[in-house]
Amino acid sequence: MKPEKTLHQLAQRQVSLPKAYMQLSEKRRPARFVKIRLHQDDRVAQRIINSIFFFPLPIRPVFFFVKRSLPKPDQLFFKDMLVYAKDIKIDIESKDTRISIRVY
Repeated sequence: MKPEKTLHQLAQRQVSLPKAYMQLSEKRRPARFVKIRLHQDDRVAQRIINSIFFFPLPIRPVFFFVKRSLPKPDQLFFKDMLVYAKDIKIDIESKDTRISIRVY
């Protein structure tokens, strides 16, 4: 259930506080892929870079190497970060370049 719907039901007192908490803290699935798009004035460079990043990049192989290089508390933080980073879109703009990053 969407958090907005749960909060609206809680405000209308249609659901109890413990039940609303359980609905809001449901187990979320971690992010699995990153999609990168580049928009640049130089069309040749844009086409080359976008062809490299045509398919979404899987996060799991990166996690395998990060897991080996980080201490245990940081591994748990990285794992939690993947859960909360899902469905995020980041747009970076400059004078001649725009980068769009989507995590899903």
